[in-house]
Amino acid sequence: MESEDYTQQELPKMSYYFISGNIPDEFGGLTKSLLLRSKLFGELKKASTHFLTFGFDAHFREKEEQFFQEDRIHLEQTKLVNLYETFLSDVSIGKRTYTEKIDLDSLISHKKKPVVFQKVGQLFGSALPEYELTAFNDSDRIQFVDYPTELKREEYRKDGSLATVSYYQSGTEHPYLVEFINSNYLVYLDKTFTLHPEKEEYVLSKINWYSDQGLLMFNREGEIRQHWIDTIQKASNERKLFLVDSRPQDRYIFGTKKDKNTYYAAIIHSKHYGENKFTIKQRFKELMSKRLLLDAVFFLTNEQLRDFQTLTGPDSSFFYTPHTLGKNLDPNVLNISRPFNKAVIVSRLTNSKNLKDSIHAFAKVVKSIPEATLDIYGSGEEEESLDSLIKELNLEQHITLKGYTNTPELIYQEATLTFCTSKFEGFGLSNLEALSNGCPVVTYDYDYGAQTLVQDGENGYIVKPGDIDALATKMIKIMNDENLRKSMAEQAFESANRFTPNAFINFWCESLNKMIEQADRKRTLMNEWNDKAFVLKKTIKDAKQIQFSIQLDSLVHGSEHITLVGLDRKFKNQIIKASLTQNNGELLVFSSHTDTQNIKPILPNELDVIDFYICINDSTGVMIHQRLKSDILTYEEFSWVKEMTIQPYETKFKNYSWRIN
Repeated sequence: MESEDYTQQELPKMSYYFISGNIPDEFGGLTKSLLLRSKLFGELKKASTHFLTFGFDAHFREKEEQFFQEDRIHLEQTKLVNLYETFLSDVSIGKRTYTEKIDLDSLISHKKKPVVFQKVGQLFGSALPEYELTAFNDSDRIQFVDYPTELKREEYRKDGSLATVSYYQSGTEHPYLVEFINSNYLVYLDKTFTLHPEKEEYVLSKINWYSDQGLLMFNREGEIRQHWIDTIQKASNERKLFLVDSRPQDRYIFGTKKDKNTYYAAIIHSKHYGENKFTIKQRFKELMSKRLLLDAVFFLTNEQLRDFQTLTGPDSSFFYTPHTLGKNLDPNVLNISRPFNKAVIVSRLTNSKNLKDSIHAFAKVVKSIPEATLDIYGSGEEEESLDSLIKELNLEQHITLKGYTNTPELIYQEATLTFCTSKFEGFGLSNLEALSNGCPVVTYDYDYGAQTLVQDGENGYIVKPGDIDALATKMIKIMNDENLRKSMAEQAFESANRFTPNAFINFWCESLNKMIEQADRKRTLMNEWNDKAFVLKKTIKDAKQIQFSIQLDSLVHGSEHITLVGLDRKFKNQIIKASLTQNNGELLVFSSHTDTQNIKPILPNELDVIDFYICINDSTGVMIHQRLKSDILTYEEFSWVKEMTIQPYETKFKNYSWRIN
């Protein structure tokens, strides 16, 4: 990578842990993004980064070596770390040495097919048991050795080392015991599974880890994962950031007690809502419910950040940190001659990409410009149906499915434009790749990234989702106007400058330093208000508003702004916000208008409880939340809006809440 003048602001000095569940064999945008962030942090700022994964992966070391060979991670500053391969197996005295293993080299010489059943004992003139050998799909190396009579399976890595041994009961397909083997053939961990009487399936019942500190037992996978996080935290006094990229891992990190030198954060890679923007996807539940405890949430687009705040209210711990190209721009791409009539798409051929709309739109382009052609690069489950649609519309001479490409930059350099009909995106890296190669983008206004990447009328066009006519009209306009094509190509290239490595590292330096600054201020605020109680004395409701009279056991300082908020218990969405309208010494009166807008996040998420907090903001916008206590003897049910009734009540901790009916 060519050198640049990087920002004078430095990344905070600490260890960075970027967290995902595993490394898929064929990984997509999320893993690529995580790897690139790790590499650039190390390459540009010499920051110590760790790509941390939880799931057992027999091929972890092989993937690690591949990443180094492909220059995907920084050799000195980035470490790939796995719970099993680089922690549990290395910090173990072992249950026992696994001595039953038979030399694979001898077995391989007798293997004739991908799956072979051999009476090995007879072949070698000994009393050895029978074996079934299963090879990896891409080679003749053995992956599994099955012992039919002993009901046992050995799993091997591609380098020939033993990874696990599974034991079965007759007539069952799920093991009741799995032993994990390290490079010294020590059984460093085992898992026991029992048949669940109601589910009629085997479930994990016990994990034994034979650590160097003795036997440690766990009941769930989550417990051993949290033990690992806790161990990492306590290993040194240096500051650490645990940044979770994968939503299924939120519960393991955010459910672990945070050390004083640790920061917890999440980054959002995908759309967080379902049918509408008030419907929270289930896999975001942990993040939403724990967000008040997080030091930062990072967003790839400003659009998604704003939508989040529609649910949560303003939050100074939300930061915009977009993707990066991972490379510097080459102005020579603007000198490449391009045919006026050629469009391209580089995309996975999946339902979410909505490529049937693309084909229907291009059919309209062809009617206006008979010379127009579209090449679609990619693979996926929609390939056959897309091919059928092309033939149905008699577009075989105009639209071609070209298959997968690993050189998208060359594809975009040959095209007049690209276009996007995705239903949703996390960001839209393909569109960014197009812009960086001087290829204008015509796109649906998908969530999220269209507005971040495309300036309508400058480097492309944004049209309403589903408006096929408008999509076709904009493409025709570009193809038919040489001056417009040239101008948009230049603007496309220029707009990509916002996503170079230099810009990327600037975003992260600024955001992370601000995160630490705010975390320190938040701790100060919490210390100041920790021993002060807000107590509800009375509520008054009329047709227009609700008033809350609250007593504070000490005076409010002028430098702090106080509001009353009602957060739903499930997702911590802000349902009610009441402003301070009267301050009579130590009696504070908050008023909230009765507004049907408040019920929008409630109904689709089936929320049933609202908890009330006092939100305290300092002069910099940093906020803390303190639960509202109650001193009301009786609680009367009332109608809020016509869709629901409210039953106020006091929790077992004397806190004030509403039950929604």
